[in-house]
Amino acid sequence: MALTPQQEAFAQGCIELANQSAAYRRAYDVKANTKWTTIATDASRLALDPEVAARIRELQDAAAARTAIPTAAQRIQEMREVEQANPDEIIGIRWVNCRYCRGIDHKFQWRDDMDYAAACDAALAPGGRGKLPSMDGGFGFNGTLEPVNDCPVCWGVGEQRSYVADTSKLSRGAARLYRGAKIKADGSIEILLADKSKYTDMLNRIQGIYKDATAAMPPQANTATQAAAAKTPEERRQTYLRLVQGS
Repeated sequence: MALTPQQEAFAQGCIELANQSAAYRRAYDVKANTKWTTIATDASRLALDPEVAARIRELQDAAAARTAIPTAAQRIQEMREVEQANPDEIIGIRWVNCRYCRGIDHKFQWRDDMDYAAACDAALAPGGRGKLPSMDGGFGFNGTLEPVNDCPVCWGVGEQRSYVADTSKLSRGAARLYRGAKIKADGSIEILLADKSKYTDMLNRIQGIYKDATAAMPPQANTATQAAAAKTPEERRQTYLRLVQGS
């Protein structure tokens, strides 16, 4: 059963005001001379109503989710997702078939009738070739397919195509790696990505992979201590000489 407007306002007030009596007073527009004990009793009774109590718990959970501080384990997991994310999911270069790869007898293949019609219009326009292009290669070109190895035009290499993924459909790791895009004055797009090496460095430090080189070195005896340990003045002098000379 849906809550009444007053019940909903009371539930909201319990979260916002953190006080049932204050929430009840605001939701039900209680008169100023109403006894506080009466308000407290009515508020407590309303809060125990199953529907109202469920709504209060729902609002409490939502508020907790908004204010929760991620744990160290959660932060580490987030960094790990960025470190392992594949940038190719966001932006990259692909080699795809050329217009001759799958054309009939490896002749130029058109996408569809509209593609061919546009080429005809361009040929017949002032400054154009004046000759209609051939349709011997057929129709149905798909620019996402792999190159054909025996294509005599591209030699099976294909054509290079850059791509930018639909960023609303990225995996969670790739979404963390993605930092936005800039539209430049010339219309080109610059894709911004997080520095994965920084996340790797932070994870290595957390795991203690890096060791302080100085900590691994054996402690060097103090010159004065070594000299003082010698029994005679001559021994002390020889000790100083060896230390100075590095022997």
